[in-house]
Amino acid sequence: ASTQRNKGDIAKTLFVYLGAIFILAGIGTYIGMFWGSMGSAMRIFVTLGIGYILLLVLVSALHENKYPRAVGPLTFAMVFMMVCGWFVLIDEVFPGTDNWRNVMLFVCGTMAVHMGVLFGKYQRTLFAVFGLFFVYGFMQVGLDMLGMSYAHIAIVLGASLFLVGTTLQKTPRPVLAELALLIGSFWLNGGLFDVIANATAPNW
Repeated sequence: ASTQRNKGDIAKTLFVYLGAIFILAGIGTYIGMFWGSMGSAMRIFVTLGIGYILLLVLVSALHENKYPRAVGPLTFAMVFMMVCGWFVLIDEVFPGTDNWRNVMLFVCGTMAVHMGVLFGKYQRTLFAVFGLFFVYGFMQVGLDMLGMSYAHIAIVLGASLFLVGTTLQKTPRPVLAELALLIGSFWLNGGLFDVIANATAPNW
């Protein structure tokens, strides 16, 4: 009986992910076919608007707790559509904007707030992963705007992420801790390697 139940769970999960893929593919096909003929409002709606609709569906699924398998695909789809939507909105409302750092700072900051609120309410590891991703994206762009070199940014952010990972080891989220430690160590070592390479380059 347990084997049949496991097979049933696998089948349900597979169909959920396939459904999410087909929905995104359909939205992408529609946008690709009619993008040129859409006005600004329609372009914003089919990207950012759909992203917020997916957010409402996600919150409803979390609140009712009837479709736990759908949370992952909905989260990925929502994040993808909202990020694309914010870029589209900025491009349509401020067409002359050519400072990509300001745009990235705004998008990463906005998405970090969204993910932080979702994580604070529902305590899902996936929300924490996306939250950290956007927070560190925000800090990366911010430090770059302050004139810090990429190598020093990598050292600072890699070390901080490594410390976050060590702190997360004391929480019931080992997967998140391992991911933070892995990325933080690579990021930190990459920055240290660049600093050493730049410092010793004249002697090579």
